[in-house]
Amino acid sequence: MKWKFISPELVNKDIFGFNDKVIACKVTKWHCKSDVRGYQNKGWRTYADLTEYDPITDEKLKESTWFMYAAKGE
Repeated sequence: MKWKFISPELVNKDIFGFNDKVIACKVTKWHCKSDVRGYQNKGWRTYADLTEYDPITDEKLKESTWFMYAAKGE
């Protein structure tokens, strides 16, 4: 998977279970055939989101697509 770092301010810290803030966040389009909700990235907290907009470019997608977010925080 090709991860792209995004601004930590673009994600809600509560989604990842952080008390204070998100320090780093990255996102990737889900291409795998396995269940996206079971994916883990060692050392990162992950969250899957089915969306109609690309979280990197904010462009509308042709169809809803799963994206995986991974974050580090406090």
